[in-house]
Amino acid sequence: MELREYYRIARRWAWLVALGALLAGTAAYAASTWMTPVYQASVTLRISTPNSQNLNDYSALLASQRLAQTYAQLLAEQPVLDGVARNLGLPASTSDLQGHVSVQSVRDTDLLHVDVEHTNPALAQAIANEIPKVFLAQDQALQAARYADLKASLNAKMEEQEAEIARLQRLITARQAQGAEEAGTDLALMQSDLEQARANLTALMQNYGQVE
Repeated sequence: MELREYYRIARRWAWLVALGALLAGTAAYAASTWMTPVYQASVTLRISTPNSQNLNDYSALLASQRLAQTYAQLLAEQPVLDGVARNLGLPASTSDLQGHVSVQSVRDTDLLHVDVEHTNPALAQAIANEIPKVFLAQDQALQAARYADLKASLNAKMEEQEAEIARLQRLITARQAQGAEEAGTDLALMQSDLEQARANLTALMQNYGQVE
């Protein structure tokens, strides 16, 4: 008797259930039709240090992971997004672009995911591709400026050592012309200073080569 009662009630209100499903479907269709579609473009980046190419070097891998976490913050910041907007000729401000861009580091890896959402699929793709290009260019410019200063400093020190070597050579030549008795201990000291100056110049030249 209970099953028959349930069946009777279900038949009585079946129209209401059907009407509710119809209204829900109609509302969902209308909402999807009226809403502007949002597209997502993604780029995956691998951040590595020179030594991380050796997969057995665990410390290098850790360094790459830390670097990836740092870059994840910088890729969505103003300098990069300003460059993206400028390169693509976008009227959007940095704050507007930040609302479309998200960057996440993949846990326990040296990978980064850059996701860009936009109502224009072509623009979403262009922004996603431009972000790493702009960041790389800015980073290279920063490194070049840093190494330019270091090279200038090494150049100045090499010139100082070359001048010191020339001075000591002149003094040694002058003392040797005076004869062994006149030269004495001073000549040995100057020759020792000359060898040290030459060693310093060699070390500076090696450092300069590494910077190059």
